[in-house]
Amino acid sequence: MTGLEPGVVAGLVLLAVAAGIGITAVGPGGVLITAGLFALTPLDPAQVAGTALVTNVATGVLGTAVYWRSGQLREPRRGGRRCCCAGARSPGRRWGCC
Repeated sequence: MTGLEPGVVAGLVLLAVAAGIGITAVGPGGVLITAGLFALTPLDPAQVAGTALVTNVATGVLGTAVYWRSGQLREPRRGGRRCCCAGARSPGRRWGCC
């Protein structure tokens, strides 16, 4: 179906789970997807970059939806901060918004 051996698919799944835990716990877990794709698949760098970008954006959208549903992003006192952080994470972090 995928053209990959079952062991490679299992390794990618384990890396994806580790990346999800890393993203949830500390933030930078998404780099594991890039490393795993380079190490375990014959994809060229452009394909790895595109795949990693899509997975990271999808993770961010899903995480935002979960936080929104939990009500943490709907608190009135965070409205301005939410806009600040959405526009630029680094300056927002310096200002104590994120």
